[in-house]
Amino acid sequence: MSTATMNFRLDQEAKDAAADVAQAYGFDLSSVLRAVCVQMARTRTLPVLTNYRETPNSETLDAMAWGDAFLSEGRKARFSNIDEMFEAMEHDESC
Repeated sequence: MSTATMNFRLDQEAKDAAADVAQAYGFDLSSVLRAVCVQMARTRTLPVLTNYRETPNSETLDAMAWGDAFLSEGRKARFSNIDEMFEAMEHDESC
């Protein structure tokens, strides 16, 4: 297998921060970037980062609070499973 070199520009602060994250997991930044590219080539998708800790926006926080209140009041959900919800959505745009 032949190899190729990739060069790209990145803000030094972003590079240093990314290198710190990679190092915290026991990797160097080049190894992480190589793994991401290999995964993209294998799956034909962008890898999903499941542990990114971004604070939800205000709309999402409001929806989460509403859901918590809904459940704590003992109210019942309209649907017993996701298939019922999607079925209703197909027939009624007000869902």
